[in-house]
Amino acid sequence: MLLTFDEAIEVIQSAIKPHNETEIVPLSSCLRRALARDVVADRPLPPFNRATMDGFAVVASDISQGVTLPIIGTVSAGEASGVSGREGSCVSIATGAPVPDGYDAVVKHESTRFTESEVEFLVNDIDVGTSIHSQGADAQEGDVLIEANTELQPHHIGIAAAVGVTGVCVKKNTRLCLISSGDELVDVSESPMNHQIRNSNGPMLQSFFESHDCQVTTQTVRDDALHTKEVLEQACATHDVVVTIGGISAGKKDFIIPALDSLSATHIVQGVAIQPGKPLYVGHCNDTIVLGLPGNPVSALVCATLFGKAILRLRNGQSALPRFEEAELLHDVTPNPNREQFRPCCRKRRGITIPAWQGSGDLIHTSTTTGLVRIPKQEELIAGSTVLYLPWS
Repeated sequence: MLLTFDEAIEVIQSAIKPHNETEIVPLSSCLRRALARDVVADRPLPPFNRATMDGFAVVASDISQGVTLPIIGTVSAGEASGVSGREGSCVSIATGAPVPDGYDAVVKHESTRFTESEVEFLVNDIDVGTSIHSQGADAQEGDVLIEANTELQPHHIGIAAAVGVTGVCVKKNTRLCLISSGDELVDVSESPMNHQIRNSNGPMLQSFFESHDCQVTTQTVRDDALHTKEVLEQACATHDVVVTIGGISAGKKDFIIPALDSLSATHIVQGVAIQPGKPLYVGHCNDTIVLGLPGNPVSALVCATLFGKAILRLRNGQSALPRFEEAELLHDVTPNPNREQFRPCCRKRRGITIPAWQGSGDLIHTSTTTGLVRIPKQEELIAGSTVLYLPWS
């Protein structure tokens, strides 16, 4: 009996463990990479009591309506304060400047009348800490700011920069071999004969895996048992992940699974009860993960999105679960009563539409799509239903 999608993800998650190969990359080159070591604060953040308004640093208890205080100095952002605060005085201060010791609040300019030498305050009273971002309020020295295995986004890079990280320890990129199979395939640069097709899956999936920071090499195998075994054996010996396209069903010229059997591969998943993408394979050949994708292009794209991305995330110590979002279905749909569907769809401001298709070989219908919609195995699904949506990227 075929595994459901959720069962397949659970099995894959149990079988694939994180890798420990790391490298140091410049801060400018770590976007979307998986962090290998925690990023910690090298000092309190902020490192000083920081003014959050242009105004006057004061002792809060001095302030009431109509009080006038002498200005004994000025503090700008980026300069050390040479002033010691004391009762009965104030200093002019800029946003981002360190509040001198002895002062415990900042009154904004708009709440004062001032000359070059003194300030009249137009507020009844203020609280200690007003308009001050206190030293260490965000983090203390040694606090973990970004946990290992986090996929680094622009805001993470900003945090790392704030604590002086110039070289980031990240997981090494996955070395991935992408193998297209089939005598019917010709290169995209060639003119196919009537019985041939251009290899559209290869460039599509190469770009997919490269967009997930894989170092991709590509090969094409003939529909030949010995050639298939030789290519798979070499690929598994030199790569972290091998992805095959086509050749995993039960046809007379489907040689991928027999070749893996002859290489003593361990099978993890063989077939999933989804549409498109039923003939899926996941296994181990020694230390290499093998992902077998269906040959039909929509099936290949769907399975790469659901399972290929999950495998890469698991290798980096991250969750395999796709990040579905809830959305409203804008028209009636006839589901497959026997298999859960993952159909390419368009997400618009109001909700989800699913373009008509001619089956899993119809890559053209994906042209305007933005992701996948998860359609449960049931008899009908009406407009207005809540469905799960997964963006392509």
